[in-house]
Order: sequence, then structure tokens, then C-alpha cells
Amino acid sequence: MAFAFGVAATALVPAAASAPASQLWLEPLASAPVAASASVFRLQPVAWVFEASSSDRMTLRRFQNAAKESELGMRETDFSCRDRRSRRSQCALADALADLLAEGKELSRLTVSDLTNCADLTRRTFYSHYRDIPDFVDAVETILAEEIGQLIHAISEASLPQVYSAIKMLEPAPGSVELVEYLAKNKRLVGGLLGPGGDPGFIKRLTDMACLAVSERMQTGIPEEARGVFFDYYLSYVVAAEAGVVQRWFETGLAETPETIARIMTVIAFVRPGDLYGMPIDIDVPAYGMRLMGLATAGKGDL
Repeated sequence: MAFAFGVAATALVPAAASAPASQLWLEPLASAPVAASASVFRLQPVAWVFEASSSDRMTLRRFQNAAKESELGMRETDFSCRDRRSRRSQCALADALADLLAEGKELSRLTVSDLTNCADLTRRTFYSHYRDIPDFVDAVETILAEEIGQLIHAISEASLPQVYSAIKMLEPAPGSVELVEYLAKNKRLVGGLLGPGGDPGFIKRLTDMACLAVSERMQTGIPEEARGVFFDYYLSYVVAAEAGVVQRWFETGLAETPETIARIMTVIAFVRPGDLYGMPIDIDVPAYGMRLMGLATAGKGDL
């Protein structure tokens, strides 16, 4: 949700490796502070297979794209939870959350029993990792927000000329496809949280994070006197527009390809209503913004 953020810039991020959209892996984040009573985990696509052994235990096989982790600056060190069964349990709980939301279960009505029954785990297992449902949901959303934040940051590094060049070539902004592909790979969980029965606060968490991530870069080249009220609302408008495209995409069941959505998100902040009707309007935006600042200071006056 940050392609027009190229209104301020991006470094090309290599395409992400493909992985089953419904398969998730929870790992501790090496860089995150970890409380004594809880672990913080990172969401990664993974292929995992359960096999029955002689002792009737389930074993886990994990295949990850190490190159992708390196390219995104992610690494695995000092995991706070090294026990394979514990990690498998947390993975199962996250998968259960995605299943329940996909089935229409409202997050506000979700119980620990709902989760553990769906994941085929005990309540004791749940409480060994989380205090309650809000604590569990917050941990999952934190994982998603941190991963999405890294991708948004990569997009925000693009220069305005780079974005213009991409638009002229009918191409998505550098790094944009990688973000959309990430959302698609985690579609069950992301879609459930963004959906009508999900968490209304999740989209706000993402948009607030996006605003912080791109604000400084987007102000590059803008005269100091033109910043302020107008820019603040412009930033909110751009981020909300990008987030709206993502929400609409999930509402349609991801009907379009990630490449198509990335192209839409690249250009949408540059489209003016008049452009769609062949009646474009040219506005001296810096002068308009400065005038608005004057009005906001004076509290009166006409445009």
C-alpha cells in the first residue's frame, strides 16, 4: 500500500520466491524485543509436511528460500522458542485463525476453544504461548506488519523519476510486485483480518505504519513553506487510496494478478478525477498548499 509513495522513491527488490498461499511459518524475530512470558514470531511462507513416525509423533519438514530472506535483510538468530513442537503449535494456531476467519467466524466472537479445537490442540498449549485471544491476534498482526513494513520501505526508496518512468512504460513501480505477492501468499490470514469479521484496527495499524515509513521521503524536494496541513492530508489520502485498492482486491477474491494490482497502485495517486473524463485540471499545488496553511493559521478567509 505504498506505490505512490514513489512520489518520493525505490530500490528494486528481487521478486519473491513462490510458496503455497495457505502455508505459514511462525518464527521469532531476531531484532524484536522479547518479553519473558512471550515470544515474538515472524511469518514466512513454507512447505511443511507431517509424517507419522514409529512413536506416533508428527515431524516437520521445512523448506525456505534463504536467498529471499537475505535479500529482504531478514536473518535467523537467537530464536526465543527453539522447541519444534512449540513452533508447530503456534503455526497451527495461526493456520486455525485463518481457517476460522475464512469460514465467517467473527474475530470479536472468537474463543480460545474455537482456536484450539480447529488446530487440534489443548487450551493449555494455547496459554503456554499467549495470555488471551487479543494477545494472540496482536502477535500475528505484529508479524504481518513488520514483514509488510520492510516491503513498503523498499518501495519508498524509489525516486519520482523512477516512478514516472515505470508509469510511462506501463510497468509497476520498483518493489511493488513483491509487496502485492506477499499479500497474495498470505491471503487467507491477511484477507480474514481485513474482512468484515476481522480486525478494523489492523488496516489502521498498517496505514499508520505506512505513513511513518514514507512521510520523510515524500517530503523530499518540497519547499519548507509548502509543508504542513495540505501535505498531511495529501499523505493520508495517498495511503488510504493504496489501502483501499488492497481491500477491494481482497473483496473480489484476488481476481486480478499481483502484477495488475501493482500497476494500478503505482498510478492511482497520480490520477485526477478530471483525467477520467478528458477534462484535466492544472493546479498550482505548492501555492494552493501555502494558501491553505495561511487559512489554517488565520482561521478565516476565502480561497
